[in-house]
Amino acid sequence: MIVVDNVVAGYRTPSGIVKAVDRVSLEVRDGEILGIAGESGCGKTTLLKLLYGNLADGLEILSGRVYWRDPDGRRTIECADFRKHWWEIFSYVPQGSMSALNPLMRIAPQMLDAGTGGTRPDMAARRARIAKTMAELDLPERTQRLYPHQLSGGMRQRVLIGLAAYVDPDVVLADEPTTALDVVVQRQILENLVRLQRARQNAIVIVSHDLGLHAQIADRVAVLYAGRLAEIGTADAVLHRPAHPYTQGLVDALPRLGDKRPRQGIDGRPPDFMAMPQGCRFRPRCNRAIEACAGVDPDPQPHQGDRTAACIRLAEATA
Repeated sequence: MIVVDNVVAGYRTPSGIVKAVDRVSLEVRDGEILGIAGESGCGKTTLLKLLYGNLADGLEILSGRVYWRDPDGRRTIECADFRKHWWEIFSYVPQGSMSALNPLMRIAPQMLDAGTGGTRPDMAARRARIAKTMAELDLPERTQRLYPHQLSGGMRQRVLIGLAAYVDPDVVLADEPTTALDVVVQRQILENLVRLQRARQNAIVIVSHDLGLHAQIADRVAVLYAGRLAEIGTADAVLHRPAHPYTQGLVDALPRLGDKRPRQGIDGRPPDFMAMPQGCRFRPRCNRAIEACAGVDPDPQPHQGDRTAACIRLAEATA
């Protein structure tokens, strides 16, 4: 389990600190698929970096705590030490399969290199695990002998998923794993992810702006807005009975098969991280906003079972 406890994290710039994640608390539970949703620039990728321990490019934890805890609760690892356990406890599926793979190496050596950590692993066992994982991903055996440019975009993405999964980590973190792929290939990728997760019973965190993706495979969904957690709960509850007006706006904007009515997007634009509005950050765009919303930037509150949402009008939304 990864625990994010009231974390503020951001980047130092000449103009000041940009708090890309602000007072966020959540858990990545053992064996679940957690989706992280929201518009571009809302803090999704920064949160994923924290979950992976990728404190680079000026990213700092300013307050709060991120840590991993084993199922027995006997061992904890702090975020600053996550990097030591990449390809053991944590693995990562990046965006951009062509840029993520080494164009000068065949696929098999790249996978064999992952997670060696300077040790001398059992290469025969490692090759067997690679072959098993490639088969689970519907990739032919010859794929291991090819270079990245000889593979289609969908095959490269499946290779990245296989590279992250074959070492049997506790948590796989995926950043927009279906970007730039056609609908048919996207479906195949998602089916592969779910099949691997069900077989290994590890946790998966998927960052995507695509709510349809989360609806297909996520157990729970966290929705971010301007660096804050707007809502988190089961995928069914969040996507079919949204509690936060921002989540409702995202769901209302989704096209639906056979529904010819025009879809209405959310008015306005996300706020500037260096000039946040007074009170609730969504208030300037919210169709439920009242005067009291200008006086408080609410923290998520319990709402209808295993769900929290950050809105002072939750009771009215339920009624």
